Amino acid sequence: AAAARFRGQNFGFPPGALPNVPPPAGLGNQVWNSPSPIPDSVFPPQTITTADPELPTPYSQQAQLTVERAMTSDLSLSLGYLLNRGVKYPGLRNTNLPSAIVVNGRPTYNINARRNELPDQRIAINNRFEPIGQSTYHAMVLNATKRFSRNFQFNGSWTYSHSIDFIPDAIFDIPFTQDQLNARDDRGNSLQDQRHRVAFSGVFVTPSGSSLLRRAFGNFSIAPIATLGTGFFYNINTGTDSNGDGQTGNDRPLGVGRNTFRGDSTLNYDLRISRTIQVAE
Repeated sequence: AAAARFRGQNFGFPPGALPNVPPPAGLGNQVWNSPSPIPDSVFPPQTITTADPELPTPYSQQAQLTVERAMTSDLSLSLGYLLNRGVKYPGLRNTNLPSAIVVNGRPTYNINARRNELPDQRIAINNRFEPIGQSTYHAMVLNATKRFSRNFQFNGSWTYSHSIDFIPDAIFDIPFTQDQLNARDDRGNSLQDQRHRVAFSGVFVTPSGSSLLRRAFGNFSIAPIATLGTGFFYNINTGTDSNGDGQTGNDRPLGVGRNTFRGDSTLNYDLRISRTIQVAE
């Protein structure tokens, strides 16, 4: 009986899907009023979101190899390699596209003008989650660690890395590739790609003593923390649906790869200065 409340609202019901009956009586407050019978609604082409019925659980493969060497009794150096590979994570792809027509070097679909060529005429766009996403992270890490002795200690590291993916993350990035029938065309730098990162932290303590200078400036603890990193990469797009696949914001200028624009470097610096004061009886 509740079907009558949806009649005539152009919600996409095909003709004959719901009976033409007046709203039922005796259900308390009536928030809908319309004469009966109500004409069948027109069924406009719809955009739907589906999922591969055999969508697997994504997983990662990780490996790390580190060589560490003691240089002195309180100083060590290490050199490491890290690999992290993401496999079969879901990405969105419009599977209801006609065959591509190359226009000025760009595969073009123009689905609005080629409705009669869509594989499924009942809908306009079928955004389907499929296990077509992959990512790879390579990193070399050089680290120096000095344990506390002779009034100071420190830890410094330099990371040189490259993060690559295609079919970007559907939450934090544009979830559609430029050419939705050729996902590998979007293989490029990920949004998390930061080529160089330097981190340093330490504690330096001024010596104490009975001299006036050491009594005035002794027992100070200076602890800096600094991180320096090159900029992250961002995507450049045309701002319009250049290839006519029904998605805006995923098309790049011709000849421009995905995430090729790098932002500014960043420097974060924190410093703590404290002093230990002995309180006698």
